Amino acid sequence: MVAAVTSILGTLRVGEASATVGKLTAKQQGSNASYWTVFLVLVFGGWIAGLGVSFLLSKGGSPSYGTGGLLGVMIGAATFLMILGPLTRARFQKNFQARHHTLDLPFRMEISSDHLIYEVGGVTQLANWAAVDELCESHDYWIFLVQTHWMFAPKRFFESTDEERQFLREALALMTPEARLRSTEAERFVEAA
Repeated sequence: MVAAVTSILGTLRVGEASATVGKLTAKQQGSNASYWTVFLVLVFGGWIAGLGVSFLLSKGGSPSYGTGGLLGVMIGAATFLMILGPLTRARFQKNFQARHHTLDLPFRMEISSDHLIYEVGGVTQLANWAAVDELCESHDYWIFLVQTHWMFAPKRFFESTDEERQFLREALALMTPEARLRSTEAERFVEAA
């Protein structure tokens, strides 16, 4: 008879679980087949449109099918990349709703002298400041890179730019010197006041 097991210990290598991300992504967003279908339709459609435009612009001369086709393929691929984000988000949310998961979760991020505290829904994560490797900006978020995890601070939760600067100033002051050196965007933003 095995005694109760309430913890496990070991060493994880950074990136070792990345192969599982594909399975989790498929579970959350659905099959990638539809993405490839949309991609191929747009690229093929762009190629055909490019050939057609080359023919029409040639006015009886020798059409440049290669250039027109290539340009059409590039436009098709660019269109796919523009719709990929919204398409992915919509499918993710639809699949979550179909599985009766809530889409809106309460959020809290707090700076304490010992930890960065990150709460989303019923999950609380504590990060020692020594584990915070970088603070960077991406779109409408400030992102704390905590070893192999990301903690997102939505900019819309700050009441003003001054409040945003003060929050980042407090966080940077508790980060290691090496982490602050990597956090150039945050440092520039704080110093711009």
